[in-house]
Amino acid sequence: MDVRGYLAELDRWEAACAKLGEHPEAAVDLRNSLPESWSVEVDGQAIVVPADWLKADLESLEKQPKSSAAASKRIQSRLQAIRTEASLLTQASSAPQPKAARDKLEGILARREFRHAQEPPWLAKYRRRLAIWLLETVEKLFGGLHVPPRATKTLGWALAIALPLVFLFWLIRRFLHHPFQRAASPPKALAPQKGWRDWVQRASAAAACGQYRDAVRLAYWAGVYRLEESGVWQVERARTPREYLRLLPAGHPQQPPLSTLTARFERIWYGGQTATADDFVFTMTRLEELGCAFPSNPATGNS
Repeated sequence: MDVRGYLAELDRWEAACAKLGEHPEAAVDLRNSLPESWSVEVDGQAIVVPADWLKADLESLEKQPKSSAAASKRIQSRLQAIRTEASLLTQASSAPQPKAARDKLEGILARREFRHAQEPPWLAKYRRRLAIWLLETVEKLFGGLHVPPRATKTLGWALAIALPLVFLFWLIRRFLHHPFQRAASPPKALAPQKGWRDWVQRASAAAACGQYRDAVRLAYWAGVYRLEESGVWQVERARTPREYLRLLPAGHPQQPPLSTLTARFERIWYGGQTATADDFVFTMTRLEELGCAFPSNPATGNS
């Protein structure tokens, strides 16, 4: 039987036993029809409920019919108690299972408003792991020196806090003093007097010395001044490379070479990418596409 069928069976037996107070002779038929046990299926598992206690009470009632009223009430009370316990099985079977509850919880946490309530960020995990590692390391170092556990733990936490601060200080200092923080606008000392050709000469001289990073920067500004001579814009020192790029519409013939030239310059100058001879050759090729004619190439148009 399922739980509901078992509850109905208990109700049937309680109603039948309630009549024993007035008709004790019915105990014989009830005892003969009583099964040895009830098998109840709950969530795919069979639970065997013995009925020997009821059989014993019915036999006692047969022998002492004068006490049938008290025996009937006793049997009803026990059947009611068993029914109460069985009703709890109904609630348990209808309750969400662990997997279903877990799936429902994950569905709730996946909502946008709960995105911050999921796992802690990677930085918090890193700090926790670092703190545990430092505590274990300090305990190994000072464990044999009979240092009080509280002092060891305090030292471990102090290191866990100090090391990230030291790393942050180093990172800020490196950021402030890194070469790519230098201004992208042409310095006054390098302000050209003869337009883009002067920038190309300086770029070639830097490349000859193996200073490809400076060579790429100088070649980029050669392209900017070449477009100024073409009437595309007026060079302004405060304008950024991205602002220069946005001045050219998408359909402009010189927009593609300027875009690739700007991207390579930004990766090297701002992104800290190591510049090579290939980067300089790539930059000079883009200058040719922008209209810069070098001595090895015949001049065309406005070159």
